[in-house]
Amino acid sequence: TGKREDRTERFIREVLPPITLLWTLACALLATIGSYVVPLVFGSKFEETAVLLWPLMAVSALAGPWLMGYGPLITTSSKTYLILIAATLGSIANVVLDWMLIPQFGLVGCAWATVVASGLNLGMVFYLVHWRIVPRRTWVLQATLPILFGAVYASLRGENIWAFGLTSIVGGVISLAHRKSIIQAVKSLGEYRRFAFKTS
Repeated sequence: TGKREDRTERFIREVLPPITLLWTLACALLATIGSYVVPLVFGSKFEETAVLLWPLMAVSALAGPWLMGYGPLITTSSKTYLILIAATLGSIANVVLDWMLIPQFGLVGCAWATVVASGLNLGMVFYLVHWRIVPRRTWVLQATLPILFGAVYASLRGENIWAFGLTSIVGGVISLAHRKSIIQAVKSLGEYRRFAFKTS
């Protein structure tokens, strides 16, 4: 049990942030491609809805750390009340922001209300997990920043390629800043692979 807990904490500290960064960049790439594919497949009437893909994929990026690490960790640690706290904060923020943004910005405002609410939810989960379960904090929140920059640019300027370029630049800067951590994550993934496939 002790070794299992140690492996879980190592995964959260060492592996989750780089995986989150990769997932964030993948979401940005999908937003870029989708912005061009949606109007081609469904017609020019859907050109305006394509702009929603960037904030919606940002929500998907913010959900990554929860689905890949924090959610299972909270559940297996029998601290599910942390989920209630974070979800309550996110839900309240979403309702308030919808009320504020939809009248002026329409669907884009609704999408960004969801982005902000998801960010608050992840931030609260991050704080609670590293307060109650895994003491050492990680750079997982930084790993979600690239697509937020890209989504803001895409929403303001409507230029998907440049938005993806900005996302890639921010992602590259974060990768350089945490290059030692990324190298360690690759080594840790190798250890997890050997552990998962070893024969008794």
